[in-house]
Amino acid sequence: MGRKSKYTIEQKVEAVQDYMSGKRGKSQICDDLNLCKSGKALYRWVSLYEEYGEVGFLPKRRNKSYSTELKEKAINDYLSGNGSYKDIIRKYEISSDSILVGWISKYNHDQRKKNHIR
Repeated sequence: MGRKSKYTIEQKVEAVQDYMSGKRGKSQICDDLNLCKSGKALYRWVSLYEEYGEVGFLPKRRNKSYSTELKEKAINDYLSGNGSYKDIIRKYEISSDSILVGWISKYNHDQRKKNHIR
């Protein structure tokens, strides 16, 4: 069984289309849907919509898993300056920037720990 979203697919599509057409701005959409004022969720919806269309809003049956190799490539690309979070999550089809942030944070923590022991 899929996860239940706080917002319907129709609400997400309307918000994205209104934002992209200029009908409503980020602040108005965030107020109307009680989203975080930064617009992070709206921007994520826009990215999903641009990449996959309405299908991007369908509920997922389970969490996506990533190979160690993919994680290492994504981390190395970011740390080498080969793209922004957004560029890298698109390149490697990572479901959100928070996942990449977590991998990088863990990598940096492990490196500090490793360097401290020596």
